[in-house]
Amino acid sequence: MHFLGRRPYEQLPAYCKAFDVGLIPFKVNRLTEAVNPIKLREYLAAGLPVVSTPMPEVKLYNHLIEVVDTAEGFVRAVEAALASGPDARALRTAAMALETWLGKMDQICRHLSASVGFPQKGAAYETVA
Repeated sequence: MHFLGRRPYEQLPAYCKAFDVGLIPFKVNRLTEAVNPIKLREYLAAGLPVVSTPMPEVKLYNHLIEVVDTAEGFVRAVEAALASGPDARALRTAAMALETWLGKMDQICRHLSASVGFPQKGAAYETVA
């Protein structure tokens, strides 16, 4: 592990190319139960295997990542992540393709349309998008 300190956001993709595994080892407590770690999506977009402690937001991605709650489990999950192949990497990257602001806007409009008849596509949507 190397601790490099703060780096410009634009450099993150270049650093991710050298990562083997994305780690999210948060201590689980009242504060972290409300955390939405943006690094999760950045790691997945880069195709990295991810190992995380259990938090509600990361559990939404448990089909793509390893979520563990013990130190021993964390070590085993990292070892398994290191053994994952290129197919898993492509799957993780593809899963993040809709994790954009426009993708989120589309999801919101679909939910509004289903619940209150808000138009999915139209002048208001296109202006925002």
